Parts: sequence; C-alpha cells; structure tokens
Amino acid sequence: MSPVPAGRLRAAVVALAPVTALLLGAVLPASAALPQTPTSTSTSTSTSTSTSTSTSTSTTLAGATPEGPPEPEVRGERLVDARTGSTLHVAGLNRPGTEYACVQGWGFFDGPTDAAAIQSMLAWGVNTVRLPLNETCWLGINGVDPRWSGESYRAAVEGFVARLHDAGLAVVLDLHWSHHGSTRATAQEPAPNADHSIDFWRSVATRFADDPSVMFELFNEPHDISWSCWRDGCTTAEGWRAAGMQELVDAVRSVGATQPLIVTGLLWGGDLERWSQFRPTDPQGQVVAGWHVYNFSGCSTASCWDATAAPVAEEVPVLLTEVGQDGCGRDFLDRILPWADEHGIGYLAWSWSTADCSSMPALISDWQGTPTAYGAGYREHLQTRTLPDDDAGAPPTEPGGTPVPVDPTALQTFESGTHGWKARWGSIGVSSWAGTARSGTGALALDLSGAGWPAAGFGVGSQGLSGQVRGGSEVTMRVWAPDRGDGTAPVSVSPMTFDPSWRAWVGGAVTLQAGAWTTVRFTVPDAGAIIAGLQVNNGSGWTGRIYVDDVDAVAPRLTFDAGTEGFSTRWGSATVGRRTTDTWAGAGALTVRPGTGYPAVGTASVTDLDPGDDVVLHVHVPAGTGTWAAGTGPSTRLEDGWNTVRFTVPASLDRVRIVGLQVNNGGGWSGTLGVDQVSW
Repeated sequence: MSPVPAGRLRAAVVALAPVTALLLGAVLPASAALPQTPTSTSTSTSTSTSTSTSTSTSTTLAGATPEGPPEPEVRGERLVDARTGSTLHVAGLNRPGTEYACVQGWGFFDGPTDAAAIQSMLAWGVNTVRLPLNETCWLGINGVDPRWSGESYRAAVEGFVARLHDAGLAVVLDLHWSHHGSTRATAQEPAPNADHSIDFWRSVATRFADDPSVMFELFNEPHDISWSCWRDGCTTAEGWRAAGMQELVDAVRSVGATQPLIVTGLLWGGDLERWSQFRPTDPQGQVVAGWHVYNFSGCSTASCWDATAAPVAEEVPVLLTEVGQDGCGRDFLDRILPWADEHGIGYLAWSWSTADCSSMPALISDWQGTPTAYGAGYREHLQTRTLPDDDAGAPPTEPGGTPVPVDPTALQTFESGTHGWKARWGSIGVSSWAGTARSGTGALALDLSGAGWPAAGFGVGSQGLSGQVRGGSEVTMRVWAPDRGDGTAPVSVSPMTFDPSWRAWVGGAVTLQAGAWTTVRFTVPDAGAIIAGLQVNNGSGWTGRIYVDDVDAVAPRLTFDAGTEGFSTRWGSATVGRRTTDTWAGAGALTVRPGTGYPAVGTASVTDLDPGDDVVLHVHVPAGTGTWAAGTGPSTRLEDGWNTVRFTVPASLDRVRIVGLQVNNGGGWSGTLGVDQVSW
C-alpha cells in the first residue's frame, strides 16, 4: 500500500442515519486512519511483484478458438473478435516474472514458458494472458545487466508472445514497473514518467504494430495523482514529470499501431468513478477501461461496482486486468466474477504464480497447473460460467438488449409520446419509437438528413417541469447512436437551452459511444430555461437516427443564496460561513474552514431526502492545494476549482436526518472550502 502524502486535505461525503454515521469513501492522510475508510491496496510477492442482456442457459468454455488467437477490437461498448464480429469474452490470467527477473539480474521469466507450460494454462479454459513488462529492461537503460535487457529482453518477450499466440491466446502487454531519471525500475511508480514511458510505448508499439492479437495496457496501477494529471501529466510532488495517458495514447498511435489501448483507473486501478470524464482521446476509437479489484480493495462490493464500473461499461469495454483474493479464499471471486459476466466485463486473474496463496493471490502450487484453493475457485468458474449470447453481425441501427423496467426516477421515459419535444432549429425529425429502450419499451427518435447542427427540445413550462428544470438544475439525458462501421458514432450532441429572454445557450459537445447509451449531463445556466434539449452536431451530413431516453432533472434544494441553509459543525472543529463571490451558481456559496482532524459539517434541512436517493453537491477547492478526495465507495479525486460530487444515500438506512461533509484534515491544512447547489 502507498500512503497518502501527509498535509494534503481529503474530503468525504457523509449521510447520517438516526444512529449511524456512515462515511462514504474517505481517503486519509498517512498520519491517521479511521476504521470506516476503504483502503486501496497493492500486494507483493517475495520478489516485490506489485499487483494490485440476455444470457444463454448453456455452459460455455472460455478456451481459445482452434483457428488461432482472438483479434480484439473495440466496437461500441463491446470488445469483439475482429475475425467474426462476435463478442470476445476475455477470460485469462496474469503471468508475472517479466517485470522483475530482468532487473534483479537472474533471467527473463519466473518459471517455464515453453509450449508445455502454456498448455497447462490453456487447460484452465483461458483465452488471454497478461504479461507485465519492465521499462528499464525493455529500453536497456540505467545500467541494468545487458544479458537480461535491451534487445535480449525484447526478443525474449516477443518469443513468449509468439508461443502464446501459437496456442491460440491473445496477449495484454502491460507497463508494470517503471522509474524516472537514471534509477532502475525495481517497483511501480504512481504514474508513468515523461523521461522514459513515452519512449517505451513507441518502442513496444513499433515492435508489435502488425500483431492484431495484442492489447496494450498503458500503465499498471496509477495512484496518488489527480485525474487531470492522470490524463494530461503533471509535475509530481517529488519533482519529476509524470506523463499523461493522452501522451501515451499519442505515442502508440504515432507509430501506426491501431490495437486496443487499456487505460487503467486511479487508486491502484480500482477507481473508475471519473474515468469517463477524463477519458483520453483516441483517433482509432479503441480505448478500453482497465480495472483492478481485489477482496481488500476499497471498491469490493456490488453496490460500489454498480455505481462506478457499470456506468463505464455502458460506454466502453471494461476489462478487469487484475482480479483476485488473498488468504487462499474464493468467496470474493464467487461474487465478482458472476457480476462481471452479467455486465460484459472480462477478467484476468492475478496470478499464474507458485507463491503461497495465504499471503498473495497465487493460482497454482506447481508449474503443471495444480490449482491452489483460490485457483480452484477461478478454474471452476472459467469452466462452468454462463455467458451472454454473442451478438455477431452488422452493428445494430437501433437500441436493443434485455428489456428492463421503466426507470422510476426519470421525468421523461417516452413510453407514450414525445413529452413535447420538437424541432427548435435546423432540419431534424422528432417522433416516438417503440422498442427495447434504455429502460422500458419507448424512446424518442431524432432523424437526421443533411449536414448541419439542428436542435430539438421540450418546453419546460408546458411539461410541468419548471420546478425541476431551472437555473442551477442538473439535467441528465441518455442518448443512443449507432456504429457507423468503424467503432465510432456518426454524430455528437451538445445540451442546449433557451432562457426566459429567448437567448440560446449551447454547451460543449459530448462524444457518443457507438451502439450504446451515453449519459449526457449538464447544469442549467443561472438565467434558467424555458426550453431544454439537444443540438446534434452533424457536420459530416450523416443520414440516420439517434435515440433519447430517461430524461431527468435535479433542482438545487440548498442554494446558499440567502444564508447557510442550516449548516453547522457536527463534530470536530470547523468554521461555517457564506460568501457571495466565486459561487458555483447563484448569489451565494457556503464556506467551510476546517481545523486539524476530521471535522464534519451538515444540515438538518433534508426534506424529502430518503434512503436510495441520489445527492449532488459542488465542492470548491482553492488553487494550489494539491489533490483531494470525496465520494461514495472508492474515493473521487477533486481538481482545483469547482467539482461535482454525487453519491447515493444507502438504501439500508431507515431515514436521513442530516447531510453534509466530513473533512479529513489530519495534515492540519489551513484554508477554506466552498460548497454550493446541493440537490437531491
């Protein structure tokens, strides 16, 4: 486990039941710990290896196809085998050794890698193997033994990949260990480094550019950096420059490699909560969300997976490139693997290693593939799991899948009629559509014909939504667009409103996921809205149809325009006030100046806030104070400035009396937070 640097302030959203105070997703400074805090953990081997619809009723074996290895390709929210167009249900394992043996000076691999050893893996029913790589050894730099580095190392890795392919297995190549400057990579760092990681990926991608059966995982387990640093790079607290995921994507694409790129979330890969917001841009449209989950991870429950990973899986493929359980148990696997199957998420277990499974997740007790107690649970699941039906063939032109009940929280479900939507400018057709929608059996259809930027929307007042859709409200719409044949959607959309003075506002463009429902979320400008809807950005002149479903809006309950809305200190030392400048919206914002420790502020003004309700609030972080964390389940890192924080009040609570914020300030930071526009 890597500790949180002392002195950086962290925050956690809290909801209080009459008896129980429930902390949601706190991350603590290294100087303190609270029992309620979920922990993100990495594990080590003795060699310091860091780890971190519809269904068919038949049993399906995940083994490789006899005609050769799969060729992974992203199409919408699915990973498919490009040879057939069928969904690729990734099921595999991690094969450690290539990240540490070379830098420790005793070889390329840990254990046999010949054809017989590969057949032992294949007998379990796997179709993919992940190989962790060492940046120093691959590049042959920083004084590592030349016998085990440079071209010798690269050739050894390439040979192992070829043997795995010969057995019908796809391969994930992962930047596992790296180090900035002139130091050898003997462990993983919090982020890729600008000194070598970009060169590493240019080199790896050049070597494997013509291999359609590999995927590239750009960095193993990012941690203790902000989401903006994760995507764009930054100067770390230690003074070296971290490379951003966007730079690594660009490095791979610069040499002509087009394979899928696995981009793994924060908190040692366990946090996907803001992955979609900070997703790097890939001109090939081949980005996969990487995810690492163990029984000791912070996000280890189905409710957390539902809140963080499931929404991402509706947009892009999600792949558990590490999953496992320590203590030789299997009960965690028995929970997460069926959940992953249900959500179309593939997995690669950690690890094909003969280490003691009581101290780390080791699948085997010998190189012949004899399973440990933990490994037996994984092998049994691979050989008996029930998989979703493949949906091979041409990309669908309309939504489909397994019908689900109508979303009870949506204001517009389109089960009958258009809810007053009509063309507002440009050429666009508006009609109701019957079929399997995001929820229920109806959606709004928007027909495009000809280049332009047309818009459609509904009258807020005529639909009786003036109370819900007003200045500061958060509006959510779900939009489905088809795949134009290359894994991308043909158009994007932008939210739009007209204020009471008939002035139009158009928000930023939202990239739609091909063949999947994309959540479009925006805040209504302060001036309010008499019309709200979407502009369709169709500059290419595509002709076709997109769909809208499950429109919802949450108006701010607490605006702080006239006071502090009943907020006061609930425990610890904190000063609560109000300011009229630097607000999220409106004329005022709450200020919170925490003392050292773990103070909490909150309000009892919680009319109609019930267990199961979603809460949205906005927290302002002063510039230059480092990274922050807040959220439900795994921590959400907040950037300097205003941040939107969402959480769901646990359904297990009897009722909610107070809602507020606990500030974990063990480092004694002195400053002021802003809080504004609390909605539910």
